[in-house]
Amino acid sequence: MLSENLTAGAIVAPGKRKNRVVQRSEVLASRLHELPGHHLAVFEELRMRKTILAAAVAAGAMGLGAPAEAGTIVHDSAAEFAAINLTQGLRGNGTPVLAARSNINNMFDNNLGTMLSLGLGGQIDFLVTPTDYALTSGSIIELTFGTSGYPETAGLWLGTDLGSWIKIGDLNNSHVSGGPSVTNLAPAVATLGVVANGSTSSYVLTLVSGTFNSLRLVDASPNTGPDRDGFDIAELRLTSVPEPASLALIGAGLLGLGLARARRRG
Repeated sequence: MLSENLTAGAIVAPGKRKNRVVQRSEVLASRLHELPGHHLAVFEELRMRKTILAAAVAAGAMGLGAPAEAGTIVHDSAAEFAAINLTQGLRGNGTPVLAARSNINNMFDNNLGTMLSLGLGGQIDFLVTPTDYALTSGSIIELTFGTSGYPETAGLWLGTDLGSWIKIGDLNNSHVSGGPSVTNLAPAVATLGVVANGSTSSYVLTLVSGTFNSLRLVDASPNTGPDRDGFDIAELRLTSVPEPASLALIGAGLLGLGLARARRRG
C-alpha cells in the first residue's frame, strides 16, 4: 500500500548520519573548558545544532521528519487507520444487518458489488494513522444496486482524535427526492460534491481549513421497509498530509540555527 511504501526504511540512513553528528558535537561540547574564549560562540552553535538534530531524529522516529513521508498518504485499507469504530444499526424489521454487509473490509476491496451497511441509525468513525497527519480529501461510493425505493442518507462529520466533531453536511443517494445530492453545512471548513454513476453515487470531500484526523458517517435513512439497512458504503478512500505543526517543529529549529549563525557573524 502507499503508506507502507512511504514508511519502509525512510529513516534508517538519515538517522545514522544525524546520530554521528550529534555524538561528535557532544564530545566537542564536553571540552569547552579547554578552549579560548573566542571559540565559545562556535560551540554554542554546535549545541544548538545538536538539539535540533536530536529533535529531528525523534521526529523521524514518530513519522514526522522522514522526507519520504512528507507527501500525501492514501488511506485505502483497514490497516491504514489507527481506529475504525462501527456502531451498526438494525434493519427495518429490527433484525441485525446481514453478515455479508457487515464486513469493514468491504469498503477497501475495490469491488463495487460489495458494501458495508451502517444499519438504520448506525455510525462509523475513522481515525487515520499517523494520527499527526491531517485530512485533505476523501471519496465515498454509495451502492444501492439501482433498486428504486431505497432512499438513504448519511451525515458526514470531521473531528480530531475521534472527538470535537463538526458536521460538514449530508450525503443523499439517488432515491432521495432530488438525489443524488449533498448538503454543505460548513463550506468554510470542507465541501462535498457528488457524481451519479448508475447504481452508485460517488461523493467527494475537500477540506478547506482546519486540521482534522477523524471522519464520521452517521446514517439518517428513513425506515421505509423491513429489509432497509441504512447507508451502504461500497468504497472509501481518505487522504492526509503531515499537520503544519509537525513540519513547523523542524522548521523552527532550522530557523533558530540560522539566527544563531547570524548573531555569531554579527
